[in-house]
Amino acid sequence: MNLSIISKITILCLIISSNLVAQSTKIKVSKEPPWINKETIDYNLTELDKYAENGYINVSFEIQASLAENSEYVRSSRKIITQVGVQNGSKIDVSFDPLYQQLIFHSIHIIRNDKLINKLELSKIKIIHQEEDLEKFIYNGTLNAVLILEDVRKGDIIEYSYSIKGFNPIFKGKYFRKFYLQYGIPIYRIYYKMNVPKDRTVIIANHDESVQTDSSIVNGQKVYEWRKHNVQSLALQDYTPNWYKLSHIEVSEFASWKDVNDWALELFPSDKAISTAVGSAAVEEGAKVVIFAHTNLGKAIAPRVSVKLNGPAIFCFVTSILPKYSSTDLSLTCTFPDPGINHTLATAVFLFPVA
Repeated sequence: MNLSIISKITILCLIISSNLVAQSTKIKVSKEPPWINKETIDYNLTELDKYAENGYINVSFEIQASLAENSEYVRSSRKIITQVGVQNGSKIDVSFDPLYQQLIFHSIHIIRNDKLINKLELSKIKIIHQEEDLEKFIYNGTLNAVLILEDVRKGDIIEYSYSIKGFNPIFKGKYFRKFYLQYGIPIYRIYYKMNVPKDRTVIIANHDESVQTDSSIVNGQKVYEWRKHNVQSLALQDYTPNWYKLSHIEVSEFASWKDVNDWALELFPSDKAISTAVGSAAVEEGAKVVIFAHTNLGKAIAPRVSVKLNGPAIFCFVTSILPKYSSTDLSLTCTFPDPGINHTLATAVFLFPVA
């Protein structure tokens, strides 16, 4: 299949998908859900202001999830410190997938001199369809709801809240996510909450010893909460994966990797034989490395790639082969973020189910 045909198919998929989701892209407005915990935010803190970038500082960020409601509530607050921040901090941008998610705004306002100025006007919120990977023939259908606030001034607090209702049905009702406890920007307050029905079990892995898990029973549901204050930014080197350094909380209804494997096998059943091609290479410090594997198998489908190092292990996964690769060539780019360490690649194992 040549690239022109692939391009036509991609465009056709875009048109069909756009028609299918047209009815579900409308944004709704409603009151905040009753199951959230509305904590007081201190907008007068100044200790981290000197570390602010782009002219504004993040005051608060929170995510509250209800597994019973298949919904996540988000509230975000930022303070404009300089005139530069008026431009850089006036944009509100929320992404969602209209195929299974509904975006509901609850509030958008500016706090100025302790007074609330309502800025929630649906007519001014634009729906943007950004497909950044089209050149790779990848279409994900994600939409962005974008609002550029007007009449923003130095000293203003911009605060907005919304809910995204609907979890990806491909995971068959199981919830999982990472709650990050540090970002590449400073923030005064981080708050996460998760409501879990009594008949469901969530495994929790805490990767930040400074943050404790507060658990309780509220209205017959298990409630888990995490709080962190005055969080300094973490300077990350280029190409460092977010999961590699940032402290975070992991939650999952998948109790083990066997559960994940069983779920995946239902989606991709196969009784095909597995063959292996092994390659090796030296890795420069902090470098981007391209590894090639050659095999005499037929068409390769969903390769799984494991890269083992003599230092901290980093695993790379590839879910598809782009059209530019031949059936016997696979190119994988991996990033090794540790500076000053000469990694030697021990093995690169490529598993190809035979078509």
